[in-house]
Amino acid sequence: MATDLTITAAVQQSWDADEARLLKEIAHHQAELARRQQSIADIRAKRTALALLHPESQAVPVPWSLTPAESGVRQSSIPLTTESFIDAMVRIARAAPKPLAKHELKALLAQSGQQKQEGPQFYTTLKRLKDKGRVRVLPNGDVWGPES
Repeated sequence: MATDLTITAAVQQSWDADEARLLKEIAHHQAELARRQQSIADIRAKRTALALLHPESQAVPVPWSLTPAESGVRQSSIPLTTESFIDAMVRIARAAPKPLAKHELKALLAQSGQQKQEGPQFYTTLKRLKDKGRVRVLPNGDVWGPES
């Protein structure tokens, strides 16, 4: 026995409006999540830079090993690091209180969640950023933020 079901245009428009509203809310929350994850990455980069540049100032150990489950944060399928390798390199170079040796920059990139760049990719990226004026490479090879 079949039942007659009538879906009016008004009901369909209501569904469309609900879907559009929900998609807009999701996009807003994803953008907010990305901003907060970037803030966390910035804080971690500053702590890492401080630990590398001034190990004696590290009075309290930084809880790098805390996973979301250990910290009480609900597990998410969205990766913690949402910034690109290039953006991370520029951010770390600019945040550094003094020029960084390349091995220090690589260590800071790794600690901020970036994948290790194989072969010449790190140096190619660094040269392109230098050529565009986004970072400085000093005569001794150290990397720092651009001149103001």
